[in-house]
Amino acid sequence: MKILYVITKGEEGGAQSVVSDLIHAHARRGDHVLLMTDKEGWLSKNVQGQYVQVVFSPFFSNTLNPITQLEAIFDVREIVKQFQPDVVSTHSFAGGIVGRWGSVGLAPSIHTFHGVSFTDGTPFWRKVVSIIAEGLTGLISKQMIAVSENDRKTVVRYLPFFSHKVVTIYNGVALPPLVERKLSEKIRLVFVGKMDAPKNPFIIIRALSRLSEELQKKFEMTFIGDGSYKMRAEQMATLLMPFVETEFVGRIDREAVENTLLSKDILVFTSHWEGFPMAILESMARGLSIISSNVGGISEMVDAKNGVLLSQENEEQSLADTFTLYATNPLLIFEQGKESRKKVEERFLLATMTNKTFDCIDKIAVKNPTK
Repeated sequence: MKILYVITKGEEGGAQSVVSDLIHAHARRGDHVLLMTDKEGWLSKNVQGQYVQVVFSPFFSNTLNPITQLEAIFDVREIVKQFQPDVVSTHSFAGGIVGRWGSVGLAPSIHTFHGVSFTDGTPFWRKVVSIIAEGLTGLISKQMIAVSENDRKTVVRYLPFFSHKVVTIYNGVALPPLVERKLSEKIRLVFVGKMDAPKNPFIIIRALSRLSEELQKKFEMTFIGDGSYKMRAEQMATLLMPFVETEFVGRIDREAVENTLLSKDILVFTSHWEGFPMAILESMARGLSIISSNVGGISEMVDAKNGVLLSQENEEQSLADTFTLYATNPLLIFEQGKESRKKVEERFLLATMTNKTFDCIDKIAVKNPTK
């Protein structure tokens, strides 16, 4: 099989991790893969191999400029004509638009929503533009994959005429070797994500600042990620939670993130809107307890057994209360961590995601021969 993957950004991220895992799985079974992305970066370097080629488009971006989008569509169209794929697999909102329109009439397409661009919590203007764009583009899609049941329901709620095209396939992760966890002197918290919207690292700092000096001293906090919020977050942490041992490590590669998670107890994931965050799955696979905002499909992987979903009415106070709970009952962390890993074993394995995705791709290729 020949398959073209289209994603507009090749930087390291959740969607890119999924694409990387799928491309490696294609290569293992002997499929010929062409990845089309914006420029040389983490994704392109990570996938190149015997059965994988990479091409770049200078017109790939998240801009709404119609001229740039048209140029990107024509770029995709030229690549499809040259490569003649059996299927085109598109990822991310912008990648889905240019990839599907660029391949229309030439090859069948399957699109994956890594978080629906018109999900609850997104700005109104973005929601309107996204619904119109997805409504039109969905007409030419053979199938669409939602990475959570919440995302599937969101698509069906706003675009009910596509209900027969959308299936749920959860993201999956490889299960690392089990590491025995021991109670440490301090509870080790970690935040992983881009320090920019929709993430909300500030609420973590404000919640910790509500704790007494005695309780603050029971925690250490590590922020992993870079972005426009980082400097302000550093200033706030120094000012508001002086008794919490805090570290901002910036952006580090995926392997370093995974190794860091092994030395932490709890992932704190706060965001205004999300799809199905890979940071949570990676943390669960390594036996961390999870504290998270209750947005997107997160409630499908986090519950009272393996962590805490924060109250949407007063998230800051809910987070402060949760920190107090763990400070007074640290053994709960290990019980929840075991449940996190168990959930991954039962529902969110990489092999399960890959097999289900390939089933969809193979059916499209068989039913829609392009040669």
